[in-house]
Amino acid sequence: MVACFQEMQRISRHFGAEFDDVVDFIEDTHRVRFDRPVMFPGVIGGHCLIPDVELLLESYDSEFLKLILKSNEKRKEEIKEKSVLSEVEKVKKKSRSLREEVTWKKTTTS
Repeated sequence: MVACFQEMQRISRHFGAEFDDVVDFIEDTHRVRFDRPVMFPGVIGGHCLIPDVELLLESYDSEFLKLILKSNEKRKEEIKEKSVLSEVEKVKKKSRSLREEVTWKKTTTS
């Protein structure tokens, strides 16, 4: 999912579109459905996804999994650009706010 958001941000930048507008649209969908919050297009880190992808690739040749790794390596370089980092941080903040909102709504409507 994060790799998808990485690419969505790249496409938005290519066409001069505001990625923030794309995120607003996706947020609205998540608000209505109360499902998982919007991801942000940062670097994929953590202890599971990348190591699991690498482990799977040892046993199963998958172009999709290779693309996740390739996208993440590309993002490591892109994030060095201040404007990209700024967009990522802006979406990260919105993602956290939406997560809190959705969590609150779930607990108050259950």
